[in-house]
Amino acid sequence: SASNKQPWRVVKHGNTFHFYLLETPGYNKISKSINLQRIDMGIAMSHFEITCVENNLKGGWQVKQPDIANKQAQYLVSWAPK
Repeated sequence: SASNKQPWRVVKHGNTFHFYLLETPGYNKISKSINLQRIDMGIAMSHFEITCVENNLKGGWQVKQPDIANKQAQYLVSWAPK
């Protein structure tokens, strides 16, 4: 990650992986025009997808918020098998 904050959280539910962002309060004040923690999230998603491709796992991204309670982190996206 950009500053070793590692703001992503991944919850596996069945064969679907749900990605959450756990933002650090005040962190994005460093650069008002760039959200570094969302960039970190994109990097984590890219690494996840590359790993899936390398392991011949067929699937893709979808935005379908699961019924998983999480008051601390913000749901962003899920990766589901095809």
